[in-house]
Amino acid sequence: MLGIGQALTNLNEIAQGGGTEAAYLVDGTRNQVLEALTSIRSAVAIPCDLQIPPPPENQTLNFNQVNIGICDAAGQVVTTYYVENQEGCAQADDGWYYDNPDDPQSIILCEPTCETVSVPGAQLYFSVGCTTQSIVE
Repeated sequence: MLGIGQALTNLNEIAQGGGTEAAYLVDGTRNQVLEALTSIRSAVAIPCDLQIPPPPENQTLNFNQVNIGICDAAGQVVTTYYVENQEGCAQADDGWYYDNPDDPQSIILCEPTCETVSVPGAQLYFSVGCTTQSIVE
């Protein structure tokens, strides 16, 4: 939450009620607003361990038809390949793997992929329904 101006004492309580620790309070100068927005943006990082949501009722998820898409902070599309495990990350510049291939509960991003999505402005999205892109040896 970003508050600009006077009489903002209750904004911290509102921010805490919404699940954040405190509001960002500034007096309205351009530099303070930019600094606050930069702090907010860096606090909202994309996690590198992504929980797999349950499929809709009466449906199943085909784990061979899951893809991860990334746009880096510059807006460039980054091809992100599935690798079998953490060791497979060495084969891909950008990759991901399941925590447990036999019973996946989460998707884990390889370190280079995690670094890419951690930059403010990067975007990550799931694609379900097309064959998983993996590295062919």
